[in-house]
Amino acid sequence: MTANLFTNSDVLGEFSGLFDAATVQRGRDYAAEGRVRMKSVERAPGEIHVEADVQGTRIHPYEVDLWLEVDQAGTLVDIDSACMCPMRENCKHVVAALLSLGQTGGIGTLAGHGTASRRAATDSPEPSAAALAWLGSFDEPEAQKPPARSAQGRVIYLLRPGNPPSLSLGKSRPLKKGGFGKPAVYRPQPYDLGSARSHRDFILDEDIPPLRLFLALQAGGGYFYNETVDLTGETGALLLRLALRTGRLYLDGLVELPLASGAPRPLALSWTHNQAGLQQLAFDLPAPLQMIPTWPPFYLDSEAGVVGELKSDLSAHLLQQLMAAPPLNEADAPLVRQQLAQLARERHLALPLPDAPEAVAAGKPVARLMLTQGRFRYMAMSRLHDDLALAVLYFDYPHGLTVVGGERPSPFMRQRVGGQWQTLQRDLEAEGRVWHLLQTVGLESWQRSLGNYQRLEGTEDGLMPVRNDAMGWLAFLNEGVPELERQGIPVVFAEDFPYCITQAEEWFVAVEESVGSDWFDLDLGVTVDGQRVSLVPPLLRLLREEPDLLGVVRGLEDSQTFPVALDARRILPVPVGRLKAWLLPLLEFLDEDRPRLSRHNAAALAGLDDLPTQWIGGEELRDLGRRLRDFSGMTRYLPAPGFTATLRPYQQVGLDWLQFLREYGLAGILADDMGLGKTVQTLAHLHLEKTSGRADRPSLVVATTSLMANWRDEAAQFAPGLKVLILHGKDRARHFDEIAQADLVLTTYPLLVRDRDTLLAHEYHLLVMDEAQFIKNPKAQSHQVARSLKARHRLSLTGTPLENHLGELWAQFDFLMPGLLGNGKRFTQVFRTPIEKLGDEEMRVRLAERVRPFLLRRTKEQVLKDLPPRTEMVRWVEIEGGQRDLYESLRVAFDRKLRLVLTEQGVGRSQIMIFDALLKLRQICCDPRLVKLPAAEALVKKGHAHSAKLATLMEMLDELLDEGRKVLLFSQFTSMLGLIELELEKRGIAYAKLTGQTRDRETPISDFQEGRVPLFLISLKAGGTGLNLTAADTVIHYDPWWNPAVEEQATARAHRIGQHKPVFVYKLMTQGTVEEKILALQDRKRGLADQLMKKGGEGGEGGGHLITAGDLDVLFQPLA
Repeated sequence: MTANLFTNSDVLGEFSGLFDAATVQRGRDYAAEGRVRMKSVERAPGEIHVEADVQGTRIHPYEVDLWLEVDQAGTLVDIDSACMCPMRENCKHVVAALLSLGQTGGIGTLAGHGTASRRAATDSPEPSAAALAWLGSFDEPEAQKPPARSAQGRVIYLLRPGNPPSLSLGKSRPLKKGGFGKPAVYRPQPYDLGSARSHRDFILDEDIPPLRLFLALQAGGGYFYNETVDLTGETGALLLRLALRTGRLYLDGLVELPLASGAPRPLALSWTHNQAGLQQLAFDLPAPLQMIPTWPPFYLDSEAGVVGELKSDLSAHLLQQLMAAPPLNEADAPLVRQQLAQLARERHLALPLPDAPEAVAAGKPVARLMLTQGRFRYMAMSRLHDDLALAVLYFDYPHGLTVVGGERPSPFMRQRVGGQWQTLQRDLEAEGRVWHLLQTVGLESWQRSLGNYQRLEGTEDGLMPVRNDAMGWLAFLNEGVPELERQGIPVVFAEDFPYCITQAEEWFVAVEESVGSDWFDLDLGVTVDGQRVSLVPPLLRLLREEPDLLGVVRGLEDSQTFPVALDARRILPVPVGRLKAWLLPLLEFLDEDRPRLSRHNAAALAGLDDLPTQWIGGEELRDLGRRLRDFSGMTRYLPAPGFTATLRPYQQVGLDWLQFLREYGLAGILADDMGLGKTVQTLAHLHLEKTSGRADRPSLVVATTSLMANWRDEAAQFAPGLKVLILHGKDRARHFDEIAQADLVLTTYPLLVRDRDTLLAHEYHLLVMDEAQFIKNPKAQSHQVARSLKARHRLSLTGTPLENHLGELWAQFDFLMPGLLGNGKRFTQVFRTPIEKLGDEEMRVRLAERVRPFLLRRTKEQVLKDLPPRTEMVRWVEIEGGQRDLYESLRVAFDRKLRLVLTEQGVGRSQIMIFDALLKLRQICCDPRLVKLPAAEALVKKGHAHSAKLATLMEMLDELLDEGRKVLLFSQFTSMLGLIELELEKRGIAYAKLTGQTRDRETPISDFQEGRVPLFLISLKAGGTGLNLTAADTVIHYDPWWNPAVEEQATARAHRIGQHKPVFVYKLMTQGTVEEKILALQDRKRGLADQLMKKGGEGGEGGGHLITAGDLDVLFQPLA
């Protein structure tokens, strides 16, 4: 549908399908009433965009946008519109805008290349009237200004000679005899200078520029009005030119003849002596001429009545510099003469030179350096000053003359001989060599080091290290001073020099035990001049001034020294190796203004033994520290009679370790791999404690619900002599009064919080947290209740002491041994940030050494050589059709939304939104039916959302079950297990199921273990830990989880002690999706834990947030 001309008559007919009759009629009325205002017409190839306002029935007009599509011939092809009214498009306001636009001419005219446009450019029969009128204006004579009426006043400009000259304004009437009468003062007002000046006839057009400039200069001259404006600088020159151009510039008091514009004159400069006897650079003008110091400068010839410009061959910049020359005394003149002569030679110029006597050589100087103190002021803070160490260089010349050395010294000095002053030439070459030598030993002019400072006592130059603090001066004092003295330059210390090097006689560590407490005060210090001086206060001052002091020190060699200010004057060079060893315990155990450590931290003291140190107190603590550090001297403890299990060699080591911790009142984490018998080792320990008589109280085990039966059964099997009490179920309150008589009390994490009052009322011999990762959050109620339980000894059992970040490890030890790793803030500063964010290998090793005595971990590969093999495979699935389309559409939407949120909130505060988006994408990968979004539900209803992964799973199950395999199938989504159940029931496949909703857990477990069903569906959270399912030989992870340790725990339900068949582990992964990216993140999490547990010094990097900003670019990549 097209329209050839865009006119009122045909446009609506051509596009009548867009508008109904009533809309067209109302639009015609609006256009006829003139309600349309065109705002803009923008042209682009093939399109015209029109913006208009159309006044409707409301107060404010409606905004209308038209997009007109045209072809190459300028023909209108299509119309698109938008309006701010409720109709939004194709309304009466659009019709009115179209009709009003049509009044401008054809569409070709608007497009800029149509028929009308070409006709206007090429087919005109005769020249246009506008062009003819313009050409005719060249023949008109120049308009003559009408002569002023005799009675009409005028503005006149009055030049007042002076220093500097100035300009004032007057208003005067012309006289019949010529000239003007005595002027009255005229004060121009801004409204005098507007376009309508009928009431100000005395102001002519040529008066407007000078009067406006006069007003502007007045505005910058102060609060009160001043009748004159000084003629200086560039604005003064401009004002003078504008006044001359009016023909009404007069000398003040002489208004008979105006000043005329004179010819330019050459500008000459010369040095003259003023009344004070000082030489002054001045303009060399003939007597009748006066100089006006504008820029460029002007002259005034009052006899001839002319004003003109002074011209110079020198550049404007150089001339301005010369004009700014100060008056010269006799000491200045030789230096200025020398410098100007050199400048003239270099630039081939003729410059005026001041008079100066000939200088004679002063002789050879002798250098000496004075170390003193200077007072400096920061320019932005004029009332404050700093007293800083300063080196002042002096040169002693013959005849008792002494000058201060500088970076740019004066080449001359003066002395009085026989009542006359004599100018002497300094030996700048010799002085320069000494200055360069000072630079080579680390000193530099203070004007370079303190760019924004001003010296308060005089202007002499001085030197200081680039780093003007104790460390910078220490390097100079240690190395620079001896070098200068070897070069024959004496160094003198003034009394006010703030630094004095002090040597250490002996280093000491003092440990003071607090009465009735396991806490100790630690002091680190040095013996100087026979007195002990604590280094804790000065080191704390350093840490406050330089928070990253430890990082700075670690970047230095151990053989170097680091300055520590003992007091206002004394600097102690501390060997960097010792400072590294001392700073870490100081940082880690700092409690307000002193370090305090518990006996758990004894191993940290052992590290201080590596350096020659005098120890004061703490012998017992140091002995414990050595044993913890070397992990030696553990006594072998055989299981007590009555314990029926035979411990493997590594399990015997575990029992010895548990007894070692008990002997020294310590706690720890038994972190063996899943399936290595952490429970049986703990039962052996509990049984030994009971039979030895040490366990005169009950021991409490807190575990997951799924482990209650396991603890009960293994205790009955291996330690039948222990009286076990299970606090679980609705009727558990009936057994609360039996707690004191039990040997072993079992409860769960949820009940730990519910029954807190009852459990806190008792004291326990041993408190065991099984699957202790459940208390990794120190803010959780379960952690806080566990920390409040009273027990002689504490033990955590977990195969994953570290899952996501080091804060979880700190939480574990905060429960076990508060203070071992300091408080949370200090731990983050000292260990977590350097390891996780900076990949600091040295701090990782230090942390590993710190926790090593209290964390025992053995892997299956290390201790069970005869365990059957485990084969892991990834089964890739490619999504397609509706599932693929849904994934891509949500991925694009989430990616755009998250990047906006990240910009506003940052990664840390956006984690919840990130995980929600990733959850939706992972659900699509599993089965679109899991996603509770309208787009997904619509796709499911249409039958276009088949799950490629579910189809692959069913094919695998048919094959595996036909082979007689026993399969564990894990998914974190219980709703996904429900969808899988539907498919299994269709095929008639028998299965068992275990989720968090399962009340009777033992029946499905026994059905699978005893072979009644070949397939066990398990939710990752409910059955990923604590189960012994060695009947399985195949494990399928339907969907990946972020933390590899969680999947590892689930796999270990089958691959554990008691398993005699090879185990095959399948991971179903959709290719190219977020699931594939999770594999890479799993490797990162696995790496953080492995690096902390390993004993070697191999490097590695840690993690930060679970999801970082960089991860998003990978996680939200489009499908290939």
